[in-house]
Amino acid sequence: MLKKLNVILGLVALFLFVSCDDKKDDEIVVVQNEIFNTWKLVNPNANVELLVRPDYTFHVDVLLNEEIEVEGRIELDQNKISFINIQGSDPMSSDPRPGVYYYEIKSDTIRFTLINDPLERRAGFLASPWVKNVD
Repeated sequence: MLKKLNVILGLVALFLFVSCDDKKDDEIVVVQNEIFNTWKLVNPNANVELLVRPDYTFHVDVLLNEEIEVEGRIELDQNKISFINIQGSDPMSSDPRPGVYYYEIKSDTIRFTLINDPLERRAGFLASPWVKNVD
């Protein structure tokens, strides 16, 4: 009788463990999908939009300075994101050295935390929070 009870308790514990693990995977997928949006920089001194597409590409438009635009790709690894510029309107915008950040999405706001980025302008823009653009 004790063996049967141990087997049943073991199966229940295994079921709970597996179901908790699946939930975390689902949450990661949901958070990663939320990043695919148009984001607007929350900074009164700059008017910048960041479009992150589901095909893992991005476009940055500095709206007050028509001369600065960037196209690139992103790499996602759970809560890390790497921005790799492919082409841009000036030498810095087309510099392919990656910028790596942690990111966190809460409600309609995304925040990036610097891990490593050789491009000061990109790091400066990503230091501020961004909100989903609803226009």
